[in-house]
Amino acid sequence: MGTSICTTALPGASTRRRCSTSRRLAALLALLALAARAAPDALEDACYVRAESVPIAAPGKPEPTPAQSELGWRRRTTRLFDVELTLVGPDAASCSVTGVARLRDGPQGAVLALPVRPDAGAQGGRSSMRCLVYLRATPAAAEVTTTEAACQAQGLCGGRVRLQGQRFESTMRVPLGPGSPCFAGSTP
Repeated sequence: MGTSICTTALPGASTRRRCSTSRRLAALLALLALAARAAPDALEDACYVRAESVPIAAPGKPEPTPAQSELGWRRRTTRLFDVELTLVGPDAASCSVTGVARLRDGPQGAVLALPVRPDAGAQGGRSSMRCLVYLRATPAAAEVTTTEAACQAQGLCGGRVRLQGQRFESTMRVPLGPGSPCFAGSTP
């Protein structure tokens, strides 16, 4: 194994010592791994579209149109993301949740946490717990979880569409941009 002379510059002083190449390489790899784990850039903008088996009858159209659920997020700042989630449930019920989510580092990786405020017209009691929708991207899918008890107490989606456990497979990911269903009516 080769060695090289390493110079460490400290404010007001300079020292020279021998460093092994493998030790320097190990330190560099450790720093890169730490930076990659802490880097908020790891979560890329995304759009997922899932076709649903429940067709929706559109006004003025003789044929029902196919329903689709959509999930999209895009970076706003280093740790803030715009989120749009529209789910179609039983009996063609739909629920849309939009807002600004904060990127959090969790034991299973990066998670977007979206606080959901009660709808002014929604039925359901006030809860001391906050309804949060969590979005986590894995190589296989985008997964949706919630603080279920708080969201139920708040009457999220009128109780007709369940967000907890929703999953958008990676094959459902579509390019985010012009013509994409995610963020179609808004600009960054």
